[in-house]
Amino acid sequence: MEVIDGSPYALLAGLGADQSGVRVRRLDPDSGVPVWSQPVQLDEMPAPVTGASLHAGGAGRLVAVVYYDVDRSPAPPERRQAILSLDAVSGVVRWQAALARQRLPFVDAGAEAQPTSTAEGSVYVRSSSCVNPPSCGENLPLVVRLSAVDGHVLWSVPSSGNLLGVRGSDLIVGRSGSFNALAVMAAVN
Repeated sequence: MEVIDGSPYALLAGLGADQSGVRVRRLDPDSGVPVWSQPVQLDEMPAPVTGASLHAGGAGRLVAVVYYDVDRSPAPPERRQAILSLDAVSGVVRWQAALARQRLPFVDAGAEAQPTSTAEGSVYVRSSSCVNPPSCGENLPLVVRLSAVDGHVLWSVPSSGNLLGVRGSDLIVGRSGSFNALAVMAAVN
C-alpha cells in the first residue's frame, strides 16, 4: 500500500490462476473500504508477474510498474515491465507501455524502473536494449521518456544513471563510478 497525496492506494499483482492479473485500488483513508477498484489487462501476456510498484505521477495521475517475464522460446525469457498511467481520482487507465526491464545488480525488483514523472504527466523510466539478439546476454541500459498523452516513447538515450527527479520537465540523473556526478537531461524530444 502507498499513500499518495493523502490517499491510500493498493496495487495487487500476480492475481488469478495464471498469476498475471493486476488490480489497482484507491482506499478510503478512514475506513479502508475501496473507493474504486480497477482491474488492468496487460498488453503483453506475461508469465507470472514477478513484482509491482506504485508511484505518484504528475497531472493527477498514478504510475504503476508491473514486472514480468515473457517466454521467447527457444531464447531465454525476456524480462519486461509494463508502465501504467492511471487517473488518481477515478482509476481509469490513461495508457500503458511495455518495455524491456533493466536488471540492476543489488536492486530490489520494485526499484528497477524507478519512474519519475513531470508535472504534465510524462514519465521517465529506466529500460534496456538487447545488444546481441536473440540470446540478449548483453543489454544497453537506457533512460526512456514516455508521452503524457499516450505513453509512446518520445526518446531514449543510453544511460545507467539513477533517476533522481525532475526540474520543470528536465530529468536530474545521478551518475556514479570513479566519481559521483549530477547531470540534467533536457526534456526536448
